Amino acid sequence: MIAPRPDRFFTETTIKTALFFFASLPGIWLGLSYINTNLGSNPFSTLMQQSGLWSIIFLILTLLITPLRRWLTVLSRYYRWHFGKRLADWNMMIRIRRMLGLWSFFYACLHLLFYLTLEMDFLWEEIVFDVTSRNAIALGWLNWLILALLSITSLQRMRRKMGRYWRRLHRLSYILSLMVLLHVTMLVKANPWYFYVCLAVTLILLLDRWLVHIGILHHQKTDNGMESKRNK
Repeated sequence: MIAPRPDRFFTETTIKTALFFFASLPGIWLGLSYINTNLGSNPFSTLMQQSGLWSIIFLILTLLITPLRRWLTVLSRYYRWHFGKRLADWNMMIRIRRMLGLWSFFYACLHLLFYLTLEMDFLWEEIVFDVTSRNAIALGWLNWLILALLSITSLQRMRRKMGRYWRRLHRLSYILSLMVLLHVTMLVKANPWYFYVCLAVTLILLLDRWLVHIGILHHQKTDNGMESKRNK
């Protein structure tokens, strides 16, 4: 079976530009809705829910890259495609992953900004009291700090300096995904349907990683979650 080469139709610049455009749409919608007072009966709740939701979505998409890249390689070999049999053929996905993670951090920052301005009005004594008296808020701050750390260390320079410790640190993203969902359950009494979708996808990704770790699923030695060298 002949599979078309994705890079013949979509360059990395094209994909990143399209991703940037679509990823910015939720933020633009929130901004315009806030200006036009079109956020329903509880604008603060809408802003918090939507910004938090999109942060979770982009975090999950970030976690999806490595297993998706591996499965595309397996499928290309099974169906004997001319493209995609090597992990290096999908290196573009690794380079896009960083952008997805940064968008997750961006919406997390919006989420935090709405909390600080619309609920706390930057009253730091009230903020400290809220953090120390409510576990859900303390967990939310911890989640943001971890995501900030992951975003800062996603820079190429930091990755080179950290070496193998970079991978160990960024494995926190799996734990972070569960901590974020726990933060939601602690604050929302009746979780909406998309929360359970996010939870199911997260658990599947964690299961996939565990099955690879114990050797049940195929794992290539070169599949370390980073760009692979292209063998001629």
